[in-house]
Amino acid sequence: HRERKYIPAIAADSNQTLSEGTRKELMGLSRFLFNNSAICRGAITDISKYSIGSGLTAQSLADSKVQTEYEDYFNRWAEICDAQDRLSLDQMQYLASLAIDRDGDIGIALSKTATGMPKINLVESHRICNDYRDESYCDGIRHDRYGKVTGYKIKNGEGYRTFAPRDFILLHDIDRVCAARGTSSLAPVINTLATVDELLEYE
Repeated sequence: HRERKYIPAIAADSNQTLSEGTRKELMGLSRFLFNNSAICRGAITDISKYSIGSGLTAQSLADSKVQTEYEDYFNRWAEICDAQDRLSLDQMQYLASLAIDRDGDIGIALSKTATGMPKINLVESHRICNDYRDESYCDGIRHDRYGKVTGYKIKNGEGYRTFAPRDFILLHDIDRVCAARGTSSLAPVINTLATVDELLEYE
């Protein structure tokens, strides 16, 4: 007689069910789907286009006498805010939205120029990591004994660069209280789409 297939039902903390290696594997497969599946790419880009559009614009709540000046200053800064001088704030918002759904999360490194001008730099998810021999970090994040984030580590060429929490923002959608990193929105369809592709090849 037929029996239902085994479903691995595990009730444990997220770091026990979703290791760094598994998360990165899901991210790599999701990037493959984003690049090669029109359905997946269309779903993610549509979400970003409709939620971000041409960019979310800040609106000052200051007194009306200086409101316009503040907004003009911010809009001028938004054109030169990228630490690498490549992207505008509008473009960075769109790319961040894509990354959250495709990769699971994305980092924002905060810095200042020599003149004190604030700058931001997007850090892709795969670069937020640490040397496996560094036991003080887990998946690029250091926590204290109470679970509070005390540092981030970023892959920089052959080495690593550390950031204090005040200088780094990790953007992600999480579905577990104990989750430190996000996972791709495409994770649930990876096996299904792989099965569809294999059936088409067999036919």
